[in-house]
Amino acid sequence: MTIDACAGRRDSARADAKGGRSASSSVETEDCPKELGRLLILELPSSPFPHRERSSGYRYEGDDYGFEAHYDDPSVSVFLPADFKPGRSIDIVVFFHGWLSSRSKAAEDFSLLRQFKDSGARAILVIPETAKDSPDSFGGKLEDRGGFERFVRDLLAALRGDGVLRSARPGRIVLAGHSGAYRVISRILTQEGLSSHVEEVYLFDALFGGENEFRDWIRAKGKRFVYVLSEGGGTEESARSLARSLEDSGVEAKWAQDDPAEDSRDFASRVLFVTSPSDHYGVVHDRNEFERLLEWSKAIGRR
Repeated sequence: MTIDACAGRRDSARADAKGGRSASSSVETEDCPKELGRLLILELPSSPFPHRERSSGYRYEGDDYGFEAHYDDPSVSVFLPADFKPGRSIDIVVFFHGWLSSRSKAAEDFSLLRQFKDSGARAILVIPETAKDSPDSFGGKLEDRGGFERFVRDLLAALRGDGVLRSARPGRIVLAGHSGAYRVISRILTQEGLSSHVEEVYLFDALFGGENEFRDWIRAKGKRFVYVLSEGGGTEESARSLARSLEDSGVEAKWAQDDPAEDSRDFASRVLFVTSPSDHYGVVHDRNEFERLLEWSKAIGRR
């Protein structure tokens, strides 16, 4: 079901632990200026949550994160820039939020809609709700076998069914994510099916795991990988380890400083590690990093 989040209706959906949900309506949101584009909220049977493994919630370091507050939300944000014109196939950029965040917080905190619009990407931006306001990297149904393919096909079918798109054929896909998003992205890359459409991966201070999966994908697929890390932060050691592993297998790993003036020299690299003076949260937006990576995308066309 597609819900126009700029149409002034309220979303009152409730979902149960088995993935069912009641009828819903929608609400106008404040994070969708019309000059940017159109923000839609979808609820899909293949959304990451609810999922059986979190039907009783989650416990972390002595604190409980209950099902109803953190794992019952099947909503997905879909942003279409104001000048977006859909083609015969639909290119998709999927951004995954990290720990103790949500799809709406990530969009606001990282200015994702504005950065995406300004990048000129000829694609739609998709922000699924994963573990909401929880210290949990689990990707729910997207980690199930064939989960990512079901998600993409359901997403495009819903948009086509509501007349938003003329085509439900998936084009090229970019996966991006911050911090704890490493897990769901790394699991998607190991799946068969539509994971073969993934042309680029952008990680923002996110190498807390999944190093082997990312290394194998980069080596086997020959596609673009960019890692932006907070210099001296908690992922620098794992980033350098991944870069060394790639170099040992014959894959050149370029290193650069986060400097917009140098993008023309650095951002065309297939495998790029970017060190940023920003903190763990600033690496996504302080210098419009998300926008700049999309501007240099070889997979996503320009509007």
